[in-house]
Amino acid sequence: MTETLLLNRALNCAMAEDYIEWAVERLCEGVDTPNLRILAGLNPKLEKDEIESYFRYTCKELNIDSFPRLDEPLTMAGRIKRAYELDELSAETVVYMMDQVYTKYYEPLLFVWSLIVEELSLKGTGHEGCFYPLEEFDSLDAVVQTEFSLFMRACFLDLPKEFEQFIQCDRCGYIGQSILSKKDHVSSQKMYWHLCRQCSYHKYHSMSDPKVRDIYFKRFEAVSRSNNSM
Repeated sequence: MTETLLLNRALNCAMAEDYIEWAVERLCEGVDTPNLRILAGLNPKLEKDEIESYFRYTCKELNIDSFPRLDEPLTMAGRIKRAYELDELSAETVVYMMDQVYTKYYEPLLFVWSLIVEELSLKGTGHEGCFYPLEEFDSLDAVVQTEFSLFMRACFLDLPKEFEQFIQCDRCGYIGQSILSKKDHVSSQKMYWHLCRQCSYHKYHSMSDPKVRDIYFKRFEAVSRSNNSM
């Protein structure tokens, strides 16, 4: 609960009720300080700054860092992962929080979370699978666990710039930048095919597919192991 509140504060989405609920839960757990009691009894209609001030006083009494280093996207993502593993956050909450981190910082390693949000918005429309592989979407918890696993691996890899825009060719298996070709020479609209740079085939899977990233990351990991063994 504490971790969740700190994360919500960092994302500027903590509500007055969140602070008061947090304080009440701490009291129920047997934690007791003067400012914690005050915070638990505050009216949620008070100014948020006033409620925040009592939260900071309480954190000082409890030796909690009320301003942890959450200004870096990967650090924040790691904290969200930890809160999820502690069962403080549901899978759905994780998805939306990770999307907020991505849209705030546009960190390439977090690009997929925005696509997962888009995929969730298509549920029940008949257009599922446009942003994230449908076969991977049976369980949101499974999606979150898979994506956190890939995220942790990516943090240790020296991935090229704009890797998130790469494709995997369905024919030759090439993974990398595509080439664009006009889809319709007659239409006035600018519509293009993404073609494989290696064999010019037009069918592919994007980096939103966790299987593609798994294959791509394994190549980097193999090179890293080879370099370390030399």
